[in-house]
Amino acid sequence: MKISFLLGAAAIATVALIASKTQATQGGEFNTPPTIPANPAVELPVQLVSAQAFTLQNAERHTWRAEQPEFKSGLLLALEADAAYLAPRQLAEPVLYVGNQTAQRVNTGYPSGQLIVLVPNMTLEELASAPIFFGQPMLPENVTAAIANVELRNAVESGLTGSPNFTQVTESQVVEALDLEDLFFQASFLIEEHAPDERDLIDGLRVKRYEFK
Repeated sequence: MKISFLLGAAAIATVALIASKTQATQGGEFNTPPTIPANPAVELPVQLVSAQAFTLQNAERHTWRAEQPEFKSGLLLALEADAAYLAPRQLAEPVLYVGNQTAQRVNTGYPSGQLIVLVPNMTLEELASAPIFFGQPMLPENVTAAIANVELRNAVESGLTGSPNFTQVTESQVVEALDLEDLFFQASFLIEEHAPDERDLIDGLRVKRYEFK
């Protein structure tokens, strides 16, 4: 029997949380994030910085959706938003959508305001017309397809459209990865480029994979 695992992978989320809480604390006091606006889709704008397609050899589950759909392809996006609203919260926070799909955050985006996300089962062609926006606060893993469609409809009715700079920021080279951990490893270089302050997370995502036979 051969068991493959990423040493320290189980601790990545913990490392990211601890690091982000440390960054959000100054002078021994936690900086409380600002109140979430009533219509975050309009009042918390998100800008597309870069977009690149990815493929996986092994299928994974999108755990940031209630249905947990399977995926072997999608997009890696670098986004820019108000850093104050990306600070860690103890309660539900605005869910990030790309079209009618929830985006999985790879880093916290605080305090840089630069967020790296993956969007399963979406192509660059679909991204061209897909609004990128924050929806109403809830846990992403509770978002169903019906909820996502309502959020998208509300965003479109509020005037949101696809990113106007889509063509200029799109990367033609496809990221090829073995699985989700390998994709996160490759995403760590995007984090290093756009949010180098998240050093602990970057190092955690680059822990060497070992195989035992």
